Amino acid sequence: LDESIGHIIMQLGQYKEARPILQKGLAGIKKDKSHLHYYSNLSGNYMSDAFACLGMGNLKGAQASFRKVKSFIEKHPDKFRSDTYLNFELLRLRLALTEDNQAEAEESSRRLIALLKENTMLHLYIEEIKKLSDLMIKKECFPCLETILGVIEQNGISPDAVDALKILTGIKINYYTAKGDIPQLKKCYEEQNQVQQIMLTKQKVSRKYLAGLLSFTGQLRKEMEETMARQNMLLTMAKVDSLTDLANRYGANLKLDEAFEKAYQQQTTVGIVYMDMDNLKRVNDKQGHLEGDKHLQTLANSMKSLARKYDFFASRFGGDEFVLIFENQSDDYIRECIAELKTKCPVAFSSGYHNAVPYGKQKSWDFLEMADMELYKEKKQKKKTQ
Repeated sequence: LDESIGHIIMQLGQYKEARPILQKGLAGIKKDKSHLHYYSNLSGNYMSDAFACLGMGNLKGAQASFRKVKSFIEKHPDKFRSDTYLNFELLRLRLALTEDNQAEAEESSRRLIALLKENTMLHLYIEEIKKLSDLMIKKECFPCLETILGVIEQNGISPDAVDALKILTGIKINYYTAKGDIPQLKKCYEEQNQVQQIMLTKQKVSRKYLAGLLSFTGQLRKEMEETMARQNMLLTMAKVDSLTDLANRYGANLKLDEAFEKAYQQQTTVGIVYMDMDNLKRVNDKQGHLEGDKHLQTLANSMKSLARKYDFFASRFGGDEFVLIFENQSDDYIRECIAELKTKCPVAFSSGYHNAVPYGKQKSWDFLEMADMELYKEKKQKKKTQ
C-alpha cells in the first residue's frame, strides 16, 4: 500500500514527498523474506526510489538504488517477472544517458528494445518511456528513440488506454519537432486530434454512465431507506401494544432477558412487578369493552408518568396483566413506586413483586413466576377483606 501511494505521488511529480513513503514500504517488504515475490517487491521499491531520485536530480541516490537492484538481479535471476526486467532497463538506460556512458547506453537500449517487443501491455510503462524519451531527445539519441516508437506502434496500444495514447502522441510530437520532420509532425497532430476526440467521446460516455450510476444509487439508497423504515416500523409494531403504547409481551421478554443477563453477569438485582387490573371483567360486562379499554389506557398512562421518576420498564403482558422491570434497585424503592402508583392511578390493580440477584441456573421466567405468586397472595387477601 505504501509503495502504491508512493507511485501515485511520484506521478504527480512530488518526488521528494514520495521517497519517505517508498522507504516506509521498503521497511514493510524487508519484514517478510519468505514472501513469494520478496525479491521482485524489493527490486521494484529500489527502482521506484531511483526514479524518484532522478526526478529530483539526485544522481547519487539514483545510482545507489540502481546498484542494489542490479545486485539482486545478478544474484537471483530466477526470482523476477518480465516487468521487473523492463523497468530495470528503462532505469538503466536513463542513468547511462544521464552519465553519458555510451557503451552502457547502447547495451541497455538493445536489451530494452528486445523486452518492448515481447510486451503487449506497453501502456503500463508509457509514463517512464515519456521521461526516457525527453532525455533521449535532449541527448539527440534519435535512432534509438525511433526504434522504440516503432516497436510501440507495432505492438499497439489499446484505444481504451486513452491517456497512454495521449502521452504517446506527445512523445512523437516532441520527437518530430526536434528532428524538424514537418510531414510526420502533421500526421502526429492529426493523431492528436483523433485522440482528443476519443477522449471527449469517452468523457461523454463516462459522464452519462456516471449520471446513470448516481441516479441508480440514489434510487437504491431511497429504496433501502424506505425498506429500513418499514422494517423499523414492523419491528416497533412487533414489540409495542397498540392499545396502551407500552411494550407488549414480546417486547417485555426481550427486555427481561437483557436485564436478567446483565444482572447475572454484574451480580446486581433485577426486580419484576406483576400486576393485573381489578374487576376488568365487571367493567367490560356492565359498561362495555370500550370503557374497559379506557381503564387499561388510564393505568398505562399512570405507569408512563411514573416511569420517568422511578426509571422502570413498563409493559402490557396480555389482557389486564402488566409487568414492570427494575434494574439494580432495592425492595424499598420498588415498594415505594408501587405505593405511589396505587395512590395516583384512579384505576385499582393488584400487584406482586420479586427482586433479587440471579444465581445458579435461575432463568428470567423463574422471577416472573415468583412475582406472579406474590400477586396471587395479594389478590387472595383482597377477596378475604371484601
